Amino acid sequence: MKCTIKKTFLLIFLVFLVSSFGESKSVRVTLDGIYLAVADDDYKALYGKQKYFPEGKLSIRLKGNIFLWGSFGYLPSNFKWKEWSNKSVPLADLDGKSVNNKSVMSLGLGYYVGYIAPGQFSVKVELGGCRVTDTITETKTFQQSSQMLSEVKTKRSGLGFRASLGVTYGFYKSFYTEASLGYLFATDKVDDTRIKLGGLRAAWGIGISF
Repeated sequence: MKCTIKKTFLLIFLVFLVSSFGESKSVRVTLDGIYLAVADDDYKALYGKQKYFPEGKLSIRLKGNIFLWGSFGYLPSNFKWKEWSNKSVPLADLDGKSVNNKSVMSLGLGYYVGYIAPGQFSVKVELGGCRVTDTITETKTFQQSSQMLSEVKTKRSGLGFRASLGVTYGFYKSFYTEASLGYLFATDKVDDTRIKLGGLRAAWGIGISF
């Protein structure tokens, strides 16, 4: 988790660094609520087909209607089950839990048509790269004593791309709301099996420009 936080601050620093070469320094900070329709069947079977999570995004206009953007989202999910410690036990005596902390870091360019101002609409398209990481911790504990029997940690991570089409509306001074629809694609190969880490992505949020 500490490494992820460091990467997030590094991403924000790089965005501001690159923006210093632009003629205009229009900055927008957006907090989105994300709906993700997960593409991987195994993930859906354990943690659910549809997931919601927060995402923060920083956008900086470089020149004209072209802007640079970077974002970070974090999605925790869990799955619980019961099982037997050995065949001689008549009833299930172990509690199993799998926790998957999914993080999504993205960086790319965008282009918008319209005005980001009160009472005005703009349409934008965003394209970029992403890294999606699933950090999975699986534990088994005895029901009566809560003593941990085992703990296994695995990580799945892959580079990919993200594309979205959105609409922004300015509603009060420097505040705006935006909605977008797109796709998040990244994979990792585990034991000769290709794991899909992304899926269909929809977002709605509010932000401020300055």
